[in-house]
Amino acid sequence: MNLMQFLTIAAGARSQPISRVATSSNSNTGVSSWSVALPTGFKAGDLLILYLSTDTGGTKFASVPTGWTQLIGEGITAPDGQCFQVMYRMADGTETSITAATFNTNDWTVACECWRNVRKTGSINISGSNTNSSSNASPIVCASTGVTTTVPNTTVIYAVAPDCLNSGVTVNFTAPPGFGGDFQSPTNTFSGSVSVANKQFAAVGATGTLLGTLNLSSGNAGWLCAAIALTPVP
Repeated sequence: MNLMQFLTIAAGARSQPISRVATSSNSNTGVSSWSVALPTGFKAGDLLILYLSTDTGGTKFASVPTGWTQLIGEGITAPDGQCFQVMYRMADGTETSITAATFNTNDWTVACECWRNVRKTGSINISGSNTNSSSNASPIVCASTGVTTTVPNTTVIYAVAPDCLNSGVTVNFTAPPGFGGDFQSPTNTFSGSVSVANKQFAAVGATGTLLGTLNLSSGNAGWLCAAIALTPVP
């Protein structure tokens, strides 16, 4: 084997960076169960992450679908009351649409992201969450304390859900500096909404504070946010 052949094989053996394949979403108002389709193009070995925001008073969490693991479950009872849950599952390729129940009739928004080239064991390197139950005027800076990664080349996800006082509010999301905007609720007309962005961090260590911004068309809001670091395949 000559040097060129060796370098070609070595390059092919390198792991691929983590990438987002697709996102699906759904929202509704005044119903007691939620559902969402699987993202287009998902396959066995992909990591599926659910983000669910429900206008439930801050204490009534939705049930976790069978086969999924809840990573984050935060609730605030003021200014209006909101629950924010993050759940994940390593896909085996047999999944169909996802559905589960909430505890009362409410407004909700759910998003499901599909991530590829995430390590199967220990897919979540580290995660954390922050909340703010004040009645904040727009624009609202939602500060995540971030995470401290323990492996290189992680993808860090920033996700935020507002707790709006008014109904029918349009929410516009600005991602933290350097982050790409993956998903923002397409309607933003319900009290339950969710926005997600991500960034790759090559180095091991603290991300520092992550500052996303919410602009509301009317009224004030509190917020709930999460930071999640995904582990790449070796």
